[in-house]
Amino acid sequence: MALNHLNDPTEFKSTNYRWYVLAVLTAAHACHALDRAIIGLMLEPIGREFGLSDNQLGLIAGPAYAVAFACVAIPVGLAVDRFNRSRLLALAISVWSGFTMLCGAANSMAMLAFARAAVGGAEAAGGPAGLSLISDYFRPEERSTAIGIWYSSAGVGAVAAFLGGGYIAEHYGWRFAFLAAGVPGLLIALVILRTVGDPRSRKNLSAEKKQVTDESLLARFALIVRVPGVIPCVIGLVLMAMVLSGFSVWVVSFLIRKYELQIAEAGVIVGVGLGVLASVGALAAGIIVDRGRKGGIYHPQRPAVVAAIICLLSGAAGLGMVVTSSLAMTIAMLFAFGLVAAAYNGPANGLLLTIAPPHLRGLTISGLQFFTVLVGAGMGPLVVGSVSSLIGPANGIAVGLGVLCLCNVMAAISFVVAGRQASATGQIAAHPA
Repeated sequence: MALNHLNDPTEFKSTNYRWYVLAVLTAAHACHALDRAIIGLMLEPIGREFGLSDNQLGLIAGPAYAVAFACVAIPVGLAVDRFNRSRLLALAISVWSGFTMLCGAANSMAMLAFARAAVGGAEAAGGPAGLSLISDYFRPEERSTAIGIWYSSAGVGAVAAFLGGGYIAEHYGWRFAFLAAGVPGLLIALVILRTVGDPRSRKNLSAEKKQVTDESLLARFALIVRVPGVIPCVIGLVLMAMVLSGFSVWVVSFLIRKYELQIAEAGVIVGVGLGVLASVGALAAGIIVDRGRKGGIYHPQRPAVVAAIICLLSGAAGLGMVVTSSLAMTIAMLFAFGLVAAAYNGPANGLLLTIAPPHLRGLTISGLQFFTVLVGAGMGPLVVGSVSSLIGPANGIAVGLGVLCLCNVMAAISFVVAGRQASATGQIAAHPA
């Protein structure tokens, strides 16, 4: 596919090529979600083979991945703002897919933790590169939809992890599930390298490099956080990351222990709830926000309110799931949770990317992911695992998941504050690209 037309920074926005790029980036994010989520399905057989406690499993699923991700996030964000984003993304996918496959060869907790840390470090490039590219391909009034589509792929990855991974794990063992999970990413990396271009022209990229180089890292972060609405928006995203990561890692174990389901049975249920329905919810929320704009003007309070409502609904569904004693009601509440739990991503991230300075979008996303992964993905699974070890395996996971649902209320408040701050200052018009 010819990429010469991408030298024109305006032409790419009016061609169908941008939708092709969105489809490829969405597939890449599905691989990200698959390789990130597969560990949650394998905790029970891994724990039995290595004789690990819930707290140790929480360390592997959370901090081992999150700390490495956080250490790499800021340097990756700087690279995204200065270099070819498509090539960076292709390289990152190749690395995290390869180390996902290596997880299947682990012979100890230490080796598995190392491989998961390498996956986390490489996946730090996925969000900044992908979202930065989408922000250049789509205008502000289309971004919630585009980002909603991109985030809907997390559900596709979850389906592949929980359904496909569950089947492979039950019939061939958890090691083969890790091996299979890494293959799609290697293929997508090749597609990106051969067919996806970076829409920044050489002239514009040189100008952005100079602008970034002229500012110190501290000055760049200061510029980002001074934008009204950025800090509360990031806080809301971090809190919701804690909830989602905790649920995605531990909900299979919750179903197995409470209702004595087989791993494949639990995988199907979670795959539908946190996979299929999560994709539907993420896509619908982004479309609702963009279709609801008035007079073609971007109103930041609208996506903020939608994100806040989503947080409250998912919190209520999550609590309902862990307190009921009926399998049918538990599944119904899990499906309701899955439908709305990830739907905040399109509106909230669309708001953040629109109010952030355009030449610092990569650093903005990497800074966001530093906290969402270190605090969110790192602490969510660990909180649940620690509570379970403290209370006992019978009811501990349910209590831990219930505690996480309290974060939904705080996230909702944060998003409302972000929308009000952004609306009050009108800074959207200052950098509408």
